[in-house]
Amino acid sequence: GALGVEALSRGAAECLFFEKNPAQAKHLQQALLNFGHQPQVFMGDSLQLISQQQQAFDIVFLDPPYSLNLWQGACELLVERNLIHQDSLVYIEADKDWTALALPDCWQYVKSTKAGSVHSYLAKVDFTHV
Repeated sequence: GALGVEALSRGAAECLFFEKNPAQAKHLQQALLNFGHQPQVFMGDSLQLISQQQQAFDIVFLDPPYSLNLWQGACELLVERNLIHQDSLVYIEADKDWTALALPDCWQYVKSTKAGSVHSYLAKVDFTHV
């Protein structure tokens, strides 16, 4: 949630948050209210929540619990459901290097950083290879 809160504080028009843990979702809603934002926190399984979305995103922050390995499923859903477009950027935070994420070939990272054991990737989809 911190990445989305930061995006809102820097002028993002809106941000949807998906959180499975009820206590974390409630905490996130309260934090958004405290910062003067309208909370859009959806509670439940993130992959199910992604698949229910109807509108494409300009920016997506993927920072799932590393042990669940949700990156591939989330990235596949974003493309399959047309939830990203040619100019969309996807920030992926992981404990693995890019090749270990096993994303489809159409996914390309634009920039990467590493802090300790955490890898951060700014990625996009090459729709000519979808």
